[in-house]
Amino acid sequence: MKAFRIITHPFILSLTFMLILISGEQIGGFYLWYLLLALPHGSVHAVTGFLGIVILLFNGIKSKQLSRDALTACINLLGGSLMWLSLFLFFYNDKSNYNISTFYELVPLIALLIFVSISICFFVDNILLLLKNSNNKIHKPSVHE
Repeated sequence: MKAFRIITHPFILSLTFMLILISGEQIGGFYLWYLLLALPHGSVHAVTGFLGIVILLFNGIKSKQLSRDALTACINLLGGSLMWLSLFLFFYNDKSNYNISTFYELVPLIALLIFVSISICFFVDNILLLLKNSNNKIHKPSVHE
């Protein structure tokens, strides 16, 4: 169970997100490089990607996974969803299929699959945390009910 907590930590998810390998026709690199190049131009995938990273890192520093409550889980789900949205927009808006070889080459595909599997574990962990805390903290019945 301790290993599952390490895998689902927000820092690990952010790290695997930034280290996704993108393979282009001429040159490739880590996804962080593509985010940094697109951020000054205000690209939607870069803005959502950086927002996801900042939200998860800030939430990870703030809570340090010690106070695992519903608010922490909601913020984690928001950050993870922004990361997924960033990747979706990056590949969806690539009309010339410049980066399509990411899905055909082994090493970039493995890096992408590592992020996907860790993020699925991350989402499951946070959804279970929401369900665990839903009876106690989200809805408090009033005295008259």
